[in-house]
Amino acid sequence: MTDVPVSRVHVVPTVGDSMVTWAGDYVMLLAALDSRRIQLLQSMIFQRLFDTNSERVECAGYRKTLESLSAHYICVIVWKESDYFPRTAMPAGMEKIFKGQSITQHGLGVAISDSPKQVGAQNTLVRTVSIAAHHYGLFERSPVTVTRTSIRGTELLHNYMIEFARCCHEVSGRLSAPPNQACE
Repeated sequence: MTDVPVSRVHVVPTVGDSMVTWAGDYVMLLAALDSRRIQLLQSMIFQRLFDTNSERVECAGYRKTLESLSAHYICVIVWKESDYFPRTAMPAGMEKIFKGQSITQHGLGVAISDSPKQVGAQNTLVRTVSIAAHHYGLFERSPVTVTRTSIRGTELLHNYMIEFARCCHEVSGRLSAPPNQACE
């Protein structure tokens, strides 16, 4: 996957030249981070041999699922809740949601829903992502009851997230501080 060329990013000037420059930098930062996220998935996670053609097709679906930003969001939450993520690394004001309890697919679906009407769709999303993440060794899945499955982040998920954080730090160093206008 290649980085988005600068010529393809257009910013409409509305506030002032310094704001436009910063906004363009920000768009480039987001594009670069997303590109790096996909590259990391391909190099660290998707390196797998296939025994059959049907497995190749199944894995393509799992790859597509894990490449989505929604899947990344779910992986970040599972990683943050894992034993690999130390409490001392938590930013001020942030806590673990499940506080020592095991995370279930349903519990995570409820936690990320904005309203009761979204719970079903979010549960489906979490289940789909957890199956794909389990296939590639990012999550461990264990049945709790017939209808509930717990999920837990693995060391591979931790290593992937640490590498992604390193890439974020590296890429974000290229972004200049926003002009004062951006804070008003």
